[in-house]
Amino acid sequence: MTDEFYPTVSVEFIRELIENSGYMVDTVQAGPSVAYMLRGQRDVGKRTILISLEEDTVNYDYAVSIAYRTKTLTPLMEWLEQNRNWKSGGYFQ
Repeated sequence: MTDEFYPTVSVEFIRELIENSGYMVDTVQAGPSVAYMLRGQRDVGKRTILISLEEDTVNYDYAVSIAYRTKTLTPLMEWLEQNRNWKSGGYFQ
């Protein structure tokens, strides 16, 4: 479970972001997880994004790394402005 003060991003939004990015080549679902393969020349491990479907959210750091790899940082930041999933003041305790 994530800390209520830290930003989180909806799993549904992250999946939509990956699938609409134009970088996804293939997807594999195994149990409660889904793996997305991105196009490119890098190693397979660096082009694979793994998301657990058991969780409702992913943490901010992981969401930003996914958006960076799929070149979708702007839509992620717009989503975060509209859907504030954190409490103010958590960094100042």
